[in-house]
Amino acid sequence: MTYLIILTESLELYHATKQLLDSSKVVLRQAKHLDDLAKSFLKHPIHMVILDELASVNLKKLHKVSIRLGLDHLPYIILHHGITEPEYYYKKGALNVISVENHLNVLPSLVGNYLRHLDLRLR
Repeated sequence: MTYLIILTESLELYHATKQLLDSSKVVLRQAKHLDDLAKSFLKHPIHMVILDELASVNLKKLHKVSIRLGLDHLPYIILHHGITEPEYYYKKGALNVISVENHLNVLPSLVGNYLRHLDLRLR
C-alpha cells in the first residue's frame, strides 16, 4: 500500500485529488497541520507529500518536522496558485511544482512515475 499525504486546508482540493488518485494501491490522507502529518506518519509509512501553496505550512517548519520524524528523504510536490515563483520551491528541494489549475491533468502521471521509480505499482 502506498500512502500519500496532502497538506491542505481545502476540502475541495483534497476530495478532487482523492478522487483522482483513488486506487486499491494508493491511500491519500489529508493533513491540515504538521501535527496531522506527524500522526499519519505514526500510523502508516508515508511515501510522498503534496503541499498546497495556500496551506498554512511553512517550508522551514515542514523541513524541521520532516527531519524530526525521519521523513527528510520524502519527495514533495507543490500545488501552486500563481502566488509565488515556482523556482523558489525547486530551490527548497521540491520534486515538482505544478499549478493547481493543471494538477488534475499532471498529478497522476507525476505520482505514477515516482511510484514506478520506487518499484511500486499504481493501478
